[in-house]
Amino acid sequence: IKIKNARPFIEKYIEILEQTEKKHGIHYELITAILGIETSYATNNKNLGNFYIFSTLISQYIFMPKRKKWAIRELISLYEFSKKINKSVFYFVGSFAGACGWAQFIPTSHLKYFVDTQNIDKNIDIYTVDDNIMSIENFLYNQGLTGENINLLKSRYYAIYRYNPSDVYVQGVLYIYDALRKNQADLSKEE
Repeated sequence: IKIKNARPFIEKYIEILEQTEKKHGIHYELITAILGIETSYATNNKNLGNFYIFSTLISQYIFMPKRKKWAIRELISLYEFSKKINKSVFYFVGSFAGACGWAQFIPTSHLKYFVDTQNIDKNIDIYTVDDNIMSIENFLYNQGLTGENINLLKSRYYAIYRYNPSDVYVQGVLYIYDALRKNQADLSKEE
């Protein structure tokens, strides 16, 4: 179903997807696959979550001793990112784990990798699909993935694993990616 549901997303966002792929050669089907896993292609606001990220991080700090240092780091990053984009820390709503936006970045990833399509910090919006597409590409590129190594499974696997350190997650993303690449190749043959 994820593969079938990718088609309308790709058609709707093809311009920004192609523009993003041209930056460093990271296939837009990979970015699409990640958005498919994270929030079902940004199709339903319920996939964004409904927890204030600030509150979830405070709760993790207080009630989960093993996550205390992590929660502090994420709270600091949330504060710094909120200042960078001129938003309240209560602007960020997402999952109970602290991830938010269509790409489901945690605050440290927002601070390091989230970008505006025009590279204007004050215009960054974690709830716009275009910024999320560009930011996923920026994240993957900063994990060493480029057009030069995108065809190497090892390179793709590493970059996706850095996005979410779960072998099952990586396998799911790669399954969708491979199917989307095959579909694109089939469509090209038909033209």
